[in-house]
Amino acid sequence: MATGAIEKKTWAVRNAVQIREELLRECAQHHECDDCYLGGVVRIDPDSEGRNWSVWTTPFGDNRDACAECTRAISHAIRRLRDTVVLPPTDLSVREIESLQTILATRELGQPPSASVWEPVRAVEMGYAFVASDGKLDVSRTGRELLRRL
Repeated sequence: MATGAIEKKTWAVRNAVQIREELLRECAQHHECDDCYLGGVVRIDPDSEGRNWSVWTTPFGDNRDACAECTRAISHAIRRLRDTVVLPPTDLSVREIESLQTILATRELGQPPSASVWEPVRAVEMGYAFVASDGKLDVSRTGRELLRRL
């Protein structure tokens, strides 16, 4: 390689489920993560290096420090993955993906996560979500399949 040449970074491509599973294995090794729900891996606008995901967490119960403690305990795993793995390209915007992930998390937790973007109308318009018989939003089969690929 010529002196002064910039080396292009090679990224591994994994979907959000694969990254989350690896982080959950790491969480299982730390009691600090017992009171924290690792909601998932969320797509973000790529930074200058190309990193395009982050971790979304919410505490179980009233222990607001639980997720900060958990994130500190697994920070080495998060950093290692963020430096080597990216999510695959998609035509959806970050906001559209967040909308679907928020709907799924709301169904699972019973309330919307506090740090989320909530745009259910767009998800319904796109056909990725619908109003269920209980009057709450749910993600359609198409939306779930889409999220599994991301």
